[in-house]
Amino acid sequence: MSYSIPMRHLIRIFIGILAAFLLASCSSQPPRDAQTMASDRLIEQTVRQRLKAHPGIYERHIEVNAYNGVVTLSGLVFDGTDMGDAVRIASEVPGVKSVANDMEIPDMGPDRPRRR
Repeated sequence: MSYSIPMRHLIRIFIGILAAFLLASCSSQPPRDAQTMASDRLIEQTVRQRLKAHPGIYERHIEVNAYNGVVTLSGLVFDGTDMGDAVRIASEVPGVKSVANDMEIPDMGPDRPRRR
């Protein structure tokens, strides 16, 4: 008994495998060498220190990650001013190529506390 798979099924399988391969290859980031990893750690530490030194930013709610000099800020900030200040502070650190802003301002409704 011979069994043959219709051509349209083979094409769908091929396209599915190709799409999975392309997605997997696009999602991986390029490797870093030891020097770049050390530089990224120093950038992260410096950004955290500068955020902590800023009187209006509660830095404990901001996550700082660096990869090949690109800093990603994520977490919660009180308002748009804090968000802008955090991005500016991070962008001024030596070695930072760009800053990705993934921070959020929580919606606390009409009873939201006001800035001091």
